[in-house]
Amino acid sequence: MGDYSIYTGVKKTFSIVDYGCFGATLAVSIAIGIYYAIKDNQSTSTKNYLLGGRQMSIVPVSLSILVTSFSATTLLGMPAEVYSYNTMIWWMCLSASIGLVIAATVFVPFFYNLNVTSIYEYLGMRFGRCLRVLASILFLIKALTYMAFVLYVPSLALNAATDFSLWGSVISVGIVVTFYTAIGGMKAVLWTDTFQALVIMGGLTAALVQGLRVVGGLEAAWMVAEERSRIYFTDFHPDPSTRHSFWGLVLGGSILWLNLSTGQAQIQRASSCSSVTRAKLAMLMSAPFLAAIMSVCCLLGVTMFAFYKDCHPLKFNSLISRSDQILPLYIMDILGHLPGLPGIFISCLFSGSLSTLSSALTAIGAVVPRDLIQPFCCKNISDKMLTVLSKVIVVLSGIATIAFAFLVSQLGGILQATYTVASITSGPLFGLFILGMFFPRANKWGALVGSLTSLGVMCWIGMGAFLTRASYVPPSPFITSGCNWNVTQSTIFDTSPATIDSTSQLPMNATRDVMNDTSTESAVISIFKMSYMWYLPTALLIEIVVGLLVSVLTGCTKPEDLKPELICPIFDRLCPFLPESWRQRLRFHKNTERSKKSKASTEMNRHHMDDSLTSFLHDTVAFPSNDHIPHTL
Repeated sequence: MGDYSIYTGVKKTFSIVDYGCFGATLAVSIAIGIYYAIKDNQSTSTKNYLLGGRQMSIVPVSLSILVTSFSATTLLGMPAEVYSYNTMIWWMCLSASIGLVIAATVFVPFFYNLNVTSIYEYLGMRFGRCLRVLASILFLIKALTYMAFVLYVPSLALNAATDFSLWGSVISVGIVVTFYTAIGGMKAVLWTDTFQALVIMGGLTAALVQGLRVVGGLEAAWMVAEERSRIYFTDFHPDPSTRHSFWGLVLGGSILWLNLSTGQAQIQRASSCSSVTRAKLAMLMSAPFLAAIMSVCCLLGVTMFAFYKDCHPLKFNSLISRSDQILPLYIMDILGHLPGLPGIFISCLFSGSLSTLSSALTAIGAVVPRDLIQPFCCKNISDKMLTVLSKVIVVLSGIATIAFAFLVSQLGGILQATYTVASITSGPLFGLFILGMFFPRANKWGALVGSLTSLGVMCWIGMGAFLTRASYVPPSPFITSGCNWNVTQSTIFDTSPATIDSTSQLPMNATRDVMNDTSTESAVISIFKMSYMWYLPTALLIEIVVGLLVSVLTGCTKPEDLKPELICPIFDRLCPFLPESWRQRLRFHKNTERSKKSKASTEMNRHHMDDSLTSFLHDTVAFPSNDHIPHTL
């Protein structure tokens, strides 16, 4: 073990073979984009470019949804979370599965049957053009901010831990993902995501297997982590200021994952399937694979801790300066003697970035032309020109992401605040869809005031918590007695702001560490102590309460005046086993009842049992209602 960095004080660097493996990953992604650009060069349809012609098979769509659900920040952050704190974050596997199942059951059929390219078109149908534009702008701000973060931060961590070129990786990854997304469209993105999913699985497997081999197996690693308080699953404290409790991770996390799974990028991928049943299956199939990848990330954290159990490398001998750099350092330590394997793992991390970036770019390519350009100045634009416009928007967005990554590099501590604000916008956006789909009496004024109120309150909470450091508790203790350096203490606590910035970079766009700090309790507003896991539920609650209250004050929408396809029959989706008469009352929509009354009651009663059974079977197997809507654009 003498050649490991913690004993030599020297970080290992990439070999030529490692650079070759990384370059090969980018080259394959480019090749896939060129292939589909040539194959579909005669097609000018936006349906083909943005939705893959709605003829994509389940496997690539499912794998694309899988890798779109996390980024390199997840692959870096989850192991670092377990290493620095404990295994409570493992509960996110359950919350992610719950969110994906609900998304597949409720949201995917709803949007698929609406036949919209941009999900924000629905807000225009439901609440009017003003809300559609507002939501699209919020989405654009969130997407560009998140993309810059996803592009820059993994490159920064890898540069610090492996001397991998910072701006070389930022620029090369940015150019490659913009290129293949722009020329190949959704088909190229889905198949590059499939390739990148295989790279991610291979890289994680290699790192875990070799790590367990070095530390003596899973049982040995688990025992070390358990003895030193890293194995912990039983924090059931209901206090919302508890950083990672069971309730926050499962309840709050389920809503976070539901929001992620029902965003433009995920719904756009699901809508590329040839039928609604295939779209639902594609999202459902991604759930177990996502849980498996997150579990491997947590096991990597346990293994890392066992490896560095007696010599914590953070800030000693300038090896690393932030906890999210531990994983790259660990990879170079355990795989550095095997040429090519570090390159494969680095390709794994950047595959996470590529998939996230391509997802966001295709989403922007759909939203900006459809929601911010066409309704105002290009109403009669041809389908061919709309496709060209989408490609131009993708290219401009890619350039803007690279430029914003340079800006992010100058922000220092503001980086966390920038990312926090980007994640906070998810609450008001998601709340608009919840109000529209499940509350027929909500009107446009309630949706507008509710979303603005939710956005304002959550920005205040998020930025207030960041600026005041309202509640922070240092990580679990680390031991340094095994280091060969001149260390005067054997147990340390890392309380530096650098650790606060990125110790817990998670897939649902949350990077803050919100913890209890009794020493500052009397100096700050207690609401600033709220765990980031409760941000989205709080934003939803504010928007729903304010939105419904304002709707009542300004005159509620009459449910019978709404088109049936604009309201989601949630009880039909989630409780198809209920009697038809019960579900009819729970739909909150009167059109069906009025049509029934207009027919002969005796005929309806005679066939009532048959209709109920047919509806039950139909709802269970495929989707309820909205059969009259064609499944093509």
